[in-house]
Amino acid sequence: MPLAHLIDYFNHQYRLEYGEHADAALVQTPERRIQARFAGLTLDSAFQPIIRTDTGATVAHEALLRATAASQRRLSPASVFMLPTAAGEVVLLDRLCRTLHALNALLLELPAGQLLALNVHPRHLTSVLHRHGQVFEAVLRQLGLSPQQVILEISAAAVLQVPHLQQAVDNYRARGYRLALDDVPVQAAPQPAWLAWQPDWIKLDLRSGPLDWPALNAWRREWPSDAELVAVGATAAQLPHLADLGIQHAQGDQLAPPCSALTRSPLFNVQGSVQS
Repeated sequence: MPLAHLIDYFNHQYRLEYGEHADAALVQTPERRIQARFAGLTLDSAFQPIIRTDTGATVAHEALLRATAASQRRLSPASVFMLPTAAGEVVLLDRLCRTLHALNALLLELPAGQLLALNVHPRHLTSVLHRHGQVFEAVLRQLGLSPQQVILEISAAAVLQVPHLQQAVDNYRARGYRLALDDVPVQAAPQPAWLAWQPDWIKLDLRSGPLDWPALNAWRREWPSDAELVAVGATAAQLPHLADLGIQHAQGDQLAPPCSALTRSPLFNVQGSVQS
């Protein structure tokens, strides 16, 4: 389906579900990027690679929200998600953002075998009570993508706040999505609620404190055997140490900052080995 027809299709679906006056729409820029409009804001996508600590190969790109007001003031994603006042508006905004990111990833030609990591906002999880992931699966199918190409990130804080989280997790998994536990403080003791739903990835936030052996060993004793670890906020100098610790993946502004393109880290050569 041509890009313009896709945009018209999604905008029509938003109007059908949320009403003709829903303050949300997808638009195409002259540069053939996709942006979204919501509550007077312009929403855009930035992508940050997630790389293997041993080879430097890119395994995924996390899509990050960029929001700009009419005054050109930048807003944080947290500020944007404070705007909706009703549950339906939260669901609309969260789906709009993920559709925006999926469209831009499609235009930028996400390489075969790489995952697209998308955040699910906690307010979305509390607002949707059943059939989680069904609507977004239909969006992906329209784009020629599948849930198997997506890893949904759920924050550690949200896990403790959403009473029906296990139902949401089961619904997502039944549709083929992979799941990541996000924003985990490295010094925090593993919480049973964090691990009960068997995340595929555990994203340890190195920005929250130093990664030491006692903290890591506590996780080693508890995490699911097939879960992979991602060190968020990593630097190039840390990569060999992280690999030695058995942490498979890394992500960080010093490795590769978020940008409008799908990139490989410039810290690695074409063979995937770390440049000295």
